Amino acid sequence: VCPKMGPEAREQIKDLGAGTMGGLTSKVIEYPFDTVKVRLQTSDKYTGPFHCARDMARTEGVSSLFRGIAAPIGGAMLETSLMFWAYGSSARILFGGKDNLTLSQITLCGALTGFPIASWLTPVEYLKCRLQAAHTAKLYSGIGGCLVHTVREDGLSALFRGGFATLLREVPGGAVYFGAYELMSRSLTKKGEKASTLAIIAGGGMAGLSYWSAIMPFDVIKSKMQTVSAGEAQFPGVIETASKIFNKSGVRGFYTGLLVTAPRAILSNAVIFTTYDYFRGLLENVF
Repeated sequence: VCPKMGPEAREQIKDLGAGTMGGLTSKVIEYPFDTVKVRLQTSDKYTGPFHCARDMARTEGVSSLFRGIAAPIGGAMLETSLMFWAYGSSARILFGGKDNLTLSQITLCGALTGFPIASWLTPVEYLKCRLQAAHTAKLYSGIGGCLVHTVREDGLSALFRGGFATLLREVPGGAVYFGAYELMSRSLTKKGEKASTLAIIAGGGMAGLSYWSAIMPFDVIKSKMQTVSAGEAQFPGVIETASKIFNKSGVRGFYTGLLVTAPRAILSNAVIFTTYDYFRGLLENVF
């Protein structure tokens, strides 16, 4: 135990450490699904997720499914640690702790996680999308080349293109995410008992599925904004991008990639919550 460290600092370190491990583990497992999702959102050449994955593996190699993972894997570690840190800190500041919160309190704390997460994710996902989309991936040699090229050609502010769409995604998404987790895990747990591993896995899967089902339109808009080609409007806004998507594909266009995202979301978020719970338990013995 660390006697010089206050209880709040200890709780924050536990959330940050366990969240970091959750992000690392889940990103390695779910990244190929994310690559296929972005390809489907930014290209019309594929008939579906299986066609996209098969075509990429055949023409670009299996490694293409992991192209651009360097930034997201670091981003996922920080994102997940920030998410659990922000949720735990909000719960302790507003309600005295995470135990026995009502659903409205849970969703409020979840929504508040969206602000720090959106600030961090916008530049990370900008680079990721540029390296994943077929029409922009060929412009760069890797993550470093993409970063240097972007800053040199469009300035540092270009890294934050799609930031408002990301915020629109993460604030309500965070509320849905933690709310869905608690509803599912509590339904499988007897009152007064600690959630079982099965309840945690089910809760995490439901959290991921609910999150992406709710925020998919904002993710499609963000991906389009972050992968504009040369000659297009340099900084298209949310409304302009949404109008183009609707005019071209209707409401269905806002859910492009959901079929491949759903299983990925269930798997990766089940892994996140299970890994977080495991490592937080280990850290309880240290701090």
